[in-house]
Amino acid sequence: MQDIETSKKEFIGLQVTTEVNDWLDDLVKASRRKTGRKLPKQVLIQGGIELLLAMPINWSEVGDIEELRSKLSQIARLVEERQQHRIYFLENRFYAKKVKLNCL
Repeated sequence: MQDIETSKKEFIGLQVTTEVNDWLDDLVKASRRKTGRKLPKQVLIQGGIELLLAMPINWSEVGDIEELRSKLSQIARLVEERQQHRIYFLENRFYAKKVKLNCL
């Protein structure tokens, strides 16, 4: 992630839903309780956007909100598949260790 404090910044007018703002507020408060320092909303938003940029999605194909929803659904499916694969791998790894231990 780019260092938001030292990087050149552009101001953009950004509005988010109340739910997203409340979630961001909760994250900021949690970071302050955990570390004693506030993690600014701008950093969280920048991180989220950089995560979207890293996804294997062609964002230039997005022309309207329906296409955006489609792309975000693709990302959700990719993440879900990755998580399922990881769980499957971990379960099989645990099972393999268990079998090996039982054979000793």
